[in-house]
Amino acid sequence: VAVGGNGAPLVCFADEKIFGKDKTPRAIQNLGGIANVTIVSPECETFAFDNGPANVLIDYFANKYFNLPYDKNGEISRKGVVNEYVLSELMSLPYFDMMPPKTTGRELFSYDFAEKIEQKYALAPEDMIATMTSFSARAISDSYKKFVLPKTSIKEIVLGGGGAYNSTLRQMISKEFNDKIIVKTHEDFGISNKFKDYIAMPKPNMYQSLHTTLIGSDGTPFEIQIRTYDMHKTAEYGIAAHWKYKETQNGIKSSENEEQKLAWLRQILEWQKDMSDGKEFLSNLKNDLDLFSENV
Repeated sequence: VAVGGNGAPLVCFADEKIFGKDKTPRAIQNLGGIANVTIVSPECETFAFDNGPANVLIDYFANKYFNLPYDKNGEISRKGVVNEYVLSELMSLPYFDMMPPKTTGRELFSYDFAEKIEQKYALAPEDMIATMTSFSARAISDSYKKFVLPKTSIKEIVLGGGGAYNSTLRQMISKEFNDKIIVKTHEDFGISNKFKDYIAMPKPNMYQSLHTTLIGSDGTPFEIQIRTYDMHKTAEYGIAAHWKYKETQNGIKSSENEEQKLAWLRQILEWQKDMSDGKEFLSNLKNDLDLFSENV
């Protein structure tokens, strides 16, 4: 943000380190709810932006029409017919002409947006999902033609995220480029397609960390955990976070009073960590409790 960006996408530094070593011009294309790309090429500086929707609209209609969380392997969209008129209308959204850096999300491609599409066009369920899948592929190719290919050639598109498992979406993306750009997935490089989710998408208890095992020079394996400082702080408060997570998993919703208790416990833990003087810590704790001030 400080240097003129929009604060997202968030994981482009990892893309550069992992995929930039052999100097092949690549587009590292994430297919989460929203599609975002990192361009890693010796022909230009690394840059990233959000292309448009990826799974968000597909998932919405899969759930609404078929009571499914997503279109597994693109099986539903494969049965449908893409409506080119609807597709061209959707591609007229102003966002697709905005110059990067840019970011978007569910504030634009929302459930309300999906409902308006349904009301206006009234497509058959399979056709709707096929059209939304094509919409995601077209938004990606359109953004490359406008903002990427004028700066650098692209030899490989490397797909990641949940959408990388959708074979229909993969095929549509490839056809958008007339099969002239090789389309791969993270798994072609020995990396899970959901690799970035471990960092970018926290668990329900807000725990975020990348765990890996390395082999030392003497052959001894050891584990390292990669986190930002804020991620580490959350992990340090694991007891409180784990407690809340387990209650939620068991169907018990935390009350506002319980939320306040958790916030207070986190504050106590932070004091304990930051204060080297035990007496100062106890004094702050006593004042915060404001109970039995002469006896505690």
